[in-house]
Amino acid sequence: MKRISYLLSVVLVILIGFIFKEDAWAAAGNVGFNIEAVLPENQVDKTQSYFDLRVKPATSQKIQVAVNNTSAVESEYAVHVNQAYTNTNGFIDYAQTDAPLDSSVPFLLKDVIEYPAKIKVAAKKTEFLTLTLNIPKESFKGQVLGGIQVTKLTDEKEDAITNQYSYVIGLNLTESDAPVKRNLELVSVKPAVSFEKTSVVAKLKNPVAEAMGHLKYVGIVVVKKDNQTVKKINYDNEMSIAPNSVYDFAIDWDNEPLVAGEYTLHLTVSDALKNSWQFDQDFTITKQEASAINQATINRTNQNKLPLWVFIIIGILLALLLFFIILLIMKRKKEQQMISN
Repeated sequence: MKRISYLLSVVLVILIGFIFKEDAWAAAGNVGFNIEAVLPENQVDKTQSYFDLRVKPATSQKIQVAVNNTSAVESEYAVHVNQAYTNTNGFIDYAQTDAPLDSSVPFLLKDVIEYPAKIKVAAKKTEFLTLTLNIPKESFKGQVLGGIQVTKLTDEKEDAITNQYSYVIGLNLTESDAPVKRNLELVSVKPAVSFEKTSVVAKLKNPVAEAMGHLKYVGIVVVKKDNQTVKKINYDNEMSIAPNSVYDFAIDWDNEPLVAGEYTLHLTVSDALKNSWQFDQDFTITKQEASAINQATINRTNQNKLPLWVFIIIGILLALLLFFIILLIMKRKKEQQMISN
């Protein structure tokens, strides 16, 4: 009861604050800097704004990124070079510093690129960030993909969370145009909590040094003993997977509880080049796993649900608040008219 009363009070205060407070969000859009790749001679596609470099084994090369400080004060920026990985939404990402990768990766960018951890740029000035690439002597096929991330360091805070503004420039390294045969492997299937929901996660691995895009996931989960369909799978969201990366493909259980038992996953993954991979994998959900996952998701959600009467009271409060605001406005207009008369 105390929690509900507190919630109602907070809602009322926030609403009043939003009504009378001037808009202060515009200033947050002013990042105050930008970055630009200085494309070298070995840039493959010169129409691109990212680094698309043709490299040779056992060679070194310096590349530069222009860091433009458009703000009125000197600023400091943190620098990271991150390997491309596949994020939890099924897209290629560069934001994570130590993302999990498959052991088949030709080399890690952090092992072959030297760069300063930070760079300072005076107000309204441009400084050039220099990175040194030391390509290993062992040749590789395909691509090594990553991103150069520049993050503005700031002490500005909102709700005790430090604001950070970042830009990323892609870095694609190749030694030839030799085609690479694509492949995709299913590592495991097991129940899990994903996006705070009951799920079954199929861990997929791309063991090839080539990114794959326009991926489509179609399939079903069935009860093993009678082949009864439990879940249908149809994801066609232009998903992708990074080179030499792993991806936890989460099959949403639609907020339904997991039931212990033996199941089979039938999954087909296809790309835009008409490649297709078919997986048929048995898996088990134990009673302990089902109980723990259900408790962490469905049961917790039910506990946190507010009763209907709370929302009715909030609606009444909103109506009353609006009514009093209208009365206040009308009163002020009458007072202004009396003064002018």
